[in-house]
Amino acid sequence: SPQGGEVRLSLEQADAWLSAINDVRLALGTALDVQEDMPDELPEDDPRAPHLAVYHWLTYMQESLVQAMAA
Repeated sequence: SPQGGEVRLSLEQADAWLSAINDVRLALGTALDVQEDMPDELPEDDPRAPHLAVYHWLTYMQESLVQAMAA
């Protein structure tokens, strides 16, 4: 919901979401040429900055979903 809250997924739905998030994250990471030594944030005037923010958000979502599935 727009106000936040809990989302319930079946194991099959969670697997599908995890797969989709991973695919988008990998494609975006490849396009951005993400490296281990890349800073977490880029200067605001860097055209890659908004895309890197989305990459980090997808990483957070992926980690959160994996943790929820393991619980």
